[in-house]
Amino acid sequence: MHRISLGRSEASILLKQKAQPAYDAEETNNISVYKRLKPSVVNITSTAVAFDFFYGQVPQQGQGSGFILDKQGHILTNNHVIDNAQRVEVQLSDKTSTKPP
Repeated sequence: MHRISLGRSEASILLKQKAQPAYDAEETNNISVYKRLKPSVVNITSTAVAFDFFYGQVPQQGQGSGFILDKQGHILTNNHVIDNAQRVEVQLSDKTSTKPP
């Protein structure tokens, strides 16, 4: 049995190298696409008003995702995310929020 003494930084480098998974070409490509497109993905919160048994207003919230299509800020999402919504709030990838007009 051989014992090798490593300094703290050398041991840290070895641990980091072993901790990083090996990706094949397709996974590496997917990761680069995800990182490049991440800023265009948005989180959408919609608020609609429903009525209870006594016709009292009950706000209901839903959430979904979408993505920014162009430089004008058009967003594509599924209809069920915003269907019947009285208010919509969009949160960007940098955590800023906006309410469309």
